[in-house]
Amino acid sequence: MALKKIILIIFVYSFINSCKTTSTGYNFYTKFDELNRKSTLFLTKNDVIIDSIKNIGSYYGKDSIVKKNENQWDYFYNGRCGTGCSVVYYMNVSPINNKIKVKLNILYKSKESNYGNQTTLTKEYVPYFSSEKNYISKITKKNGVLKNKIICQINYDKKNDIYYNEVFENNKGIKTDSLEYILIDGNNWKFYDSKSKKINDLQ
Repeated sequence: MALKKIILIIFVYSFINSCKTTSTGYNFYTKFDELNRKSTLFLTKNDVIIDSIKNIGSYYGKDSIVKKNENQWDYFYNGRCGTGCSVVYYMNVSPINNKIKVKLNILYKSKESNYGNQTTLTKEYVPYFSSEKNYISKITKKNGVLKNKIICQINYDKKNDIYYNEVFENNKGIKTDSLEYILIDGNNWKFYDSKSKKINDLQ
């Protein structure tokens, strides 16, 4: 009987300790502004805010954060788009030295509907990460039917903690299709036009 009590006490202690472990550590959450046009991404540690990225162009108050492991979160957010289209962006974020690190920021999905000829064109840029290889799979569909699929290999820069596949004037960035995203400094991702050589904010 005494042995059973000891085992029960050890089990309860272990359970309580495990609960404490899961409730501490890093976590992410977002908060929208009053107009649902901009959001702030918060990083917490032990339920205390320690860092944030403000004014992310997340429209319509729609986004989601998915924890992949202790070092990676997937952040999906809606971007601004015109009539008959919709766009979703993707961020690969990690807590590094108690700061938010954006390792990748790309267009994740775009959808354009032409009501005149009743066609819908969808493009998806799906990232894949593993210890062996990293790539972005570009998938094009017309009215739900697969039209094209291209694999775009990407590299990981351990020093700067970013994924890249192109170098733009000494800055590393991502190129998929005709879209080019360049990391200027820190978490400041920009759109780079290779023809005009101009760098602009993400729309």
